[in-house]
Amino acid sequence: MRVALVLAMLAGPCWAEPWIDYELLLDQNADMIVVSTDASGAVTRHLDLGDGVTVSCSDQGCIGSDPKLAFGCLWSVYASLLASAEVCGILETRTTKITDYHRLLTAFVARNAVPPRSVAEIETIYQELYLDRYRGSDGPLDCATVLAPDSDVMTLIDELSSSQLDLEAIEAGLARPRLPVMNPCL
Repeated sequence: MRVALVLAMLAGPCWAEPWIDYELLLDQNADMIVVSTDASGAVTRHLDLGDGVTVSCSDQGCIGSDPKLAFGCLWSVYASLLASAEVCGILETRTTKITDYHRLLTAFVARNAVPPRSVAEIETIYQELYLDRYRGSDGPLDCATVLAPDSDVMTLIDELSSSQLDLEAIEAGLARPRLPVMNPCL
């Protein structure tokens, strides 16, 4: 996958995980929190959810990490590609597989959010953080660049659309609960 594109797509508000209420998550798992204090007196709360998924919260905020697969990041990459396709008028027939996979990821994020959300709530996040932003007056998407045959967006759309995505295998992989964090993002 092209790192420059991913970094460009993920710049801005999508780094946040609006589907995770970290304070609620910490409250729900209060008996598992480990508190540490560094030399300067800064306090950090650590939560290990198992299977590599961790959360660290300090006065700077919270960061969730999943070294196996940060599903929040994956959702965001697909959201960015679909929003680019919609805003720039790429035919839906070129993005059918990407749309199907994004739908599965949206349902996964909704199910595993804290607290759990509806698919409609995650679709609203997609609308606000991607579609509205890409159309926005604060720097709308440059469709001439996106639609160039050798652009990173078109290359990724073509690669993902032609890949042999086995939706049944993907659904099986998404059946196991996991906090949909953003880090590390590809």
